[in-house]
This record gives sequence, structure tokens and C-alpha cells, in this order.
Amino acid sequence: MSKKLIIMVSILFILCPIYSFAQDVSVSLPRYSVVLNDIKVDNAHSKYPLVVYKGITYFPMTFYQCRFMGIESKWTDGEGLEINKSGVIGEYRPNLINGKNNRSYKANIADFNIKVNGKIIDNSKEKYPLIVLNNVTYFPMTWKFVVDEFGWDYKFDSKKGLYIKSRKLEVKKWDLPYEDIYGNICMYNGYYYYVVNIKNKKYVYSAKVDNTKKASKLCELKGDLIVGGSFFKQDGEVCFKYHSGIVSMGCDYTYKIKKDNTVEFVTSGYFKNIKYKDRIICYDYGPLASDGNLYYEEEDYKREYIGNKEYMYRYHKIIGDNMYVTAYKPGNKNDENKIYKINMNTNEMEQLSYVEAHEFYIVDDKIYFKSDKDKKIYSMGLNGENQNVVIDGDVGWFKIDNDTIYYISDKTEEIFYKKVGEKSKLLMKKQKVVEIDLRSDYIICTLRDKEDYGIVVFDKNQNVVFKTSDKVESYWSDEDYIIYNTYDTNNNYIVRLK
Repeated sequence: MSKKLIIMVSILFILCPIYSFAQDVSVSLPRYSVVLNDIKVDNAHSKYPLVVYKGITYFPMTFYQCRFMGIESKWTDGEGLEINKSGVIGEYRPNLINGKNNRSYKANIADFNIKVNGKIIDNSKEKYPLIVLNNVTYFPMTWKFVVDEFGWDYKFDSKKGLYIKSRKLEVKKWDLPYEDIYGNICMYNGYYYYVVNIKNKKYVYSAKVDNTKKASKLCELKGDLIVGGSFFKQDGEVCFKYHSGIVSMGCDYTYKIKKDNTVEFVTSGYFKNIKYKDRIICYDYGPLASDGNLYYEEEDYKREYIGNKEYMYRYHKIIGDNMYVTAYKPGNKNDENKIYKINMNTNEMEQLSYVEAHEFYIVDDKIYFKSDKDKKIYSMGLNGENQNVVIDGDVGWFKIDNDTIYYISDKTEEIFYKKVGEKSKLLMKKQKVVEIDLRSDYIICTLRDKEDYGIVVFDKNQNVVFKTSDKVESYWSDEDYIIYNTYDTNNNYIVRLK
């Protein structure tokens, strides 16, 4: 089910409870325009407008406003309010009201513990103290906070008004002439690609990155009861895959997007074609797959089985004349899924792993795999030699990048990384991660819905280069670009990481 169908039952706007206040103060709406990150603020109709106190503009610290400006806050009964610069990216949500705001209001001086970037703020001694208006904390946009603490670009002109830019990364919002139905948009060769529904028919559309107002129909999706759909990269090319029909009664369809901006139909069914020298290997998968699902298909639909036809296979990779797979005998209840090597010349099948294994990766001359039974990660040579435990348990899911293993804790769902010869280290504290995607220069983490961020991107030195608090439906990465769709507001954004 699409995340767009999820209804958000609550939104946190108030970042700190209010226990007591000092004296009342008078504040007013600014008589000049305010532009934040290139967006002009509609103070006249905002539920939480910027205000002016003692000649200084004050900023409302609502949940979304803070994250739009790259800061985060936390309230605890013991510590009070903490404000920290984090560089988080968030959508601008104006939260407009039907009526018009008054010109002036009564506010209060905040009378609780406050820390900014770990420094204690004695609000009673501040020339421009933090204030509270309509149960929301406001901080003064003085040089001390705006420039020294948060590092924002700050300009004020009596005619043009106040201009503040908090982001080093350029995040751009863009619209498409037709709504994408899967929240899954890809960028390739200067185009956006997505799927639309027009009069109950589904089509793949494209639009130029530099001109999204005009879109072109590329092809209609075949089949009935079309569900799901996603773009993915394979061998340097972009493909689109979706399912038609009801589970086993239907089939998967795959298309390839070519560099000339045309679409080529590839396959339909539950199988994959693999090229090996001058022959084509068929690998069956899905609900209809059974033993003997790895074979050469000859003329008249005759099959030449690869390995032992009594086994059920999951294809992984061919290196030289050896195919690496996981396999088990469906008719044997005691047979566990293990890693095998098949010699493509002799068809000899050799068991490599001595413990149960499923997903595995081959890096250089080593195989890394996880056992679902003991939650451990093992390594061994390409012939099964020197099998060792690399990570001793609590692994729910993992990927490997050269000499570094990234894995998600089975218990806490936090993400860790371990380099060869070193101990495991926590990559991100107290954040539940769904999966990670390893790209040439980046590590992209997708988080669970209720976590602080939608996606977080690290470089290969484990430094954060991008994170957004937006609820991300899906994302696509292309070299230094990330494009993502938000499922609660259905907006599309593109950001260049460097």
C-alpha cells in the first residue's frame, strides 16, 4: 500500500511545554518582507507569523519551521529546551489561516532552561531574549544566533526587507503536469520518468529535467490489475518493473529505458535471462518457481538443467566459469539453504557454506554471507575455504562495500558499520533504519516512518552530507543528485549533494 494513503493523526508544533513566564511584552508583525531560503513568508495569514520585538525579527520554532531552516530542538522536563544546528532539510509548510493576523500581540519572556548548540543561555540577561507567543517559542534573529550559532547568510535592506538563507545545498521543488501514481520517479539522461493514470490506463511518461511543465507519453503498461511499480538500475541502464494480475495468476513485466528516450519491452513472467558466453540461462523465481529452476532453454522448449534439477536455486553471480548460487532440496524438510558453486563446463555442483545461508556478496576473492539462524555474518574464500565469523550475531540485514560491512541490528534496527580488522561502530544513534543503498560515493539510509528523518545520506567517510525530516515516499539517486517524493504532501524535490 502506498504511503500516500497513510493518514497522519497528529503533528507536533509545540516544541516546549510552558510552566512559568516573566513579564508580558508587546510584539508586532514586521512591516517589511521576509524571505527565508528563497521563499517569501506570508505573515499576514500565517498561524505562526514572524514578529518584531525591540526592533529585532523573531522566528517561530514550530516543528516544520525549524527543520526548514536546518535546526532541531528537543524538550525534556529536566533539561528544558535544547536548540541545535543540524543541517536537516525540511519542506516549507506555511500553515495559513483563513483570516488575517492582527498587527500586534502580547507575548511572554521565556522562563525555562535553554541551550543553543550545547551552550547555556541565561534568558533573563539576554538583551533580546527568547519569547513565547501562542504556546510557541520564538528566538531572536540577531547576529549572535543567526550567524554565529547557525551559520546562516543574513541580509537586511529597508526596501527589500530581511533575507536569510540557511542552506548550503540547493533543494528545488518541481511539479509535473500529471501526478505520478506510485510516488516513484527516476532521473536518467536529462529526463524524469514516472507512471501516470489516465482514464484507468497506466502509462510511462517522461519530462525534461530543465522543463518539467511539458511531459511526453512513452508507452502504455500491458496487462490488467496493474499493481506496484518501480524503476531500478541494471548493468548501467534504467529499467521499470511492475506486476499485473493476482499473485501467481499474473506476471511481472519489465521495460528498459534507452538513451534515446524510448522504451523497450524486455520480459514478462517470473523469470530472468542471464547471458553466458553464447548461451542464455533461464532463472525462474516467484510463486510458481520450483525445483530445477535454473536451466538453458533449448529449441522446442526443451531444458538443459544446470546443477542438480532436484534443487531450488537463487541465482547470484557468474565469475569465470563458475556460477555462485544458494540452493536447497524442496522435498527434504531437513535440507537448509546453503551456498553452492556450479562449474559451467562440467555441471559439477559443490557445497561451499557449512551453515545455513541466504543473501551473500562476493567482494574480490571473498564471499560474505549471513545465517538467519544465528544472525551472524561469515566470510570464506571462493572455494569455501577459511570460513570465519566476521560479525558475531544480531544482524538483521547487511550490505558490503569494499572493506566495510554495513548492517542493521536485528534487535534495535539501528545501523552499524565494521571495517576489516576494526570493531563495529554505530553509524546513526536511536534511528530505526529500513534499508541502506550503497552507491559509488554515498551511503543512503531509508528510515522508518516515525523516525526523525526520511532519508539520511553519508559519504564514504561516514559523514552526513544530507538528511531530510520530510516523509519520503521514494527516492532516486543519480551521481551527485537525489530526487525524492513526499507521501504526506506529494511534493517532488531535487538536491545536488556537491
